[in-house]
Amino acid sequence: SMNKLEVNTKEIEPLKDIIKFTSDVWKYLISESMQDTEEDFRSAEVPTKDTPHPHTPTMDICVDPRFTSEDKVEARVNLRKWCKEVGAQELTNSMIYLPNTTMKWHTNSDNPGVRRYYTFTKGDAWFAWVDKEGNVQYDKDNMGWTVREFEAPIWHSIYTSQLRFSFGLRMS
Repeated sequence: SMNKLEVNTKEIEPLKDIIKFTSDVWKYLISESMQDTEEDFRSAEVPTKDTPHPHTPTMDICVDPRFTSEDKVEARVNLRKWCKEVGAQELTNSMIYLPNTTMKWHTNSDNPGVRRYYTFTKGDAWFAWVDKEGNVQYDKDNMGWTVREFEAPIWHSIYTSQLRFSFGLRMS
């Protein structure tokens, strides 16, 4: 199952800083589009064969060559500290989705455990998952910050109409 958690303002401070100091790069992406639509996202069939990770055109803040070495190092250091502060086992991602991007159905089966995602967007974004009864559920991101937790492996998919920042953790 998926739980939407209350946003703890203290927990998101380091993430706000990272978004701020990397803005010289991502501000140019606001007008870009991957051309995916919410309709495509909603009509996509859940695969029958396990897919741990789909190929998605996202930018990883810690590794993407478009970010400066200094920013990547600073992001890594801050995220490592943040992981410890929130009691996580490891950082699973720190990425930016371009506008009109779908992350196709996948399970995270290659790294099971409790996952927590801190996301930020100013547009329409959706998180879809398959519940225990096998039904597809949809949950809309908050305007601004959203925090969700679920146990992997679980089928899930994401769509965003605008830039969306995502910081993922494995909690246990």
